Amino acid sequence: MSQIELDLGQVIAARPRLVYPNEGWERTRQNLQPKTGSREILVEYAAHDDAEFHLEGGARMALHDLEMRSAESELVLEPVEPADQRVRLFVVEAGTNKVVPVKLHVHGRMGEYLAPIDRSRNPNPLWFENYSPDFCHGNHLATYINGEATIDLPLGEVYVEITKGFEIKPVRKTYTVTPETKQITVEIEKALYWREEGWVTADTHVHFLSPATAMLEGAAEGVNVINLLASQWGELMTNVGDFDGQTTFGTKAAGGTGEFLVRVGTENRQHVLGHISLLGYSGKMILPLCTGGADESAIGDPVDALLTEWAQQCRKQGGLVVLPHFPDPRLENAATIVLGEADAVEIF
Repeated sequence: MSQIELDLGQVIAARPRLVYPNEGWERTRQNLQPKTGSREILVEYAAHDDAEFHLEGGARMALHDLEMRSAESELVLEPVEPADQRVRLFVVEAGTNKVVPVKLHVHGRMGEYLAPIDRSRNPNPLWFENYSPDFCHGNHLATYINGEATIDLPLGEVYVEITKGFEIKPVRKTYTVTPETKQITVEIEKALYWREEGWVTADTHVHFLSPATAMLEGAAEGVNVINLLASQWGELMTNVGDFDGQTTFGTKAAGGTGEFLVRVGTENRQHVLGHISLLGYSGKMILPLCTGGADESAIGDPVDALLTEWAQQCRKQGGLVVLPHFPDPRLENAATIVLGEADAVEIF
């Protein structure tokens, strides 16, 4: 950041430019990682019209001269079209015109990520540090929407990617935005009909999301059953307030359609004996959530429960038992399996 500073304004972010295959965008596959420009930096800033950039070596460049080459530094600053054309985006199902949840990625000419106005422009990919329903697949950023979004776009070409699990044909399209563009509607269609044949897609191991966000992401990924697991991480407790031992979010009784469901269970853990996912059980939360001290439970906590004991209690309360990220950690996994107290293992 010391190489480029701004008076009468603020540099918001500076990051390597992401290079997408814009010319062949509609012929490339979804979730393709962009290349990183080795000699190009994308700078985001806010400034007064009379502001100047101050470059390494003492060179200065006014905002209105961005397309000129600085003789002192031989550095070229090229303006990127501002995203100030507000557009309503709709994603609809072919044949029914029904608005449906999807995963959405949009970028501009220079690879700049364009998020809906109620989503993070710079999502944090680190553990438990982002609360917007975003997806960071390496440098390829996306977000989950319920099928409608308000998004600010630059004039010119923008590049849209839409996916919805395994059964829907991915969409990659290029749109030209003009001052008259107020709405973009994208149609998606099925490529596979597994759900109609009785198949159900489920995820046994989800953390940190709220039940409503889990429902949105599940519907956008075509995942019918989401098991959202409360747990403990030292002194941090997650999703414990979402557990009530009785509610399955998304059922018709809970006001949903019954097609996408979220149930809050627990992942009970000990860093040597192993981890165990307790799914769909009713009644009181099975405690303790974690034992044996850092970094699963609090420092100094004793080992006052075993995996097999947690499994037996889960079954008494009508739940299913899964050994997650098998085979690690694994000290007690074999005993739980041999005793017949595990219903499944989750291969890591």
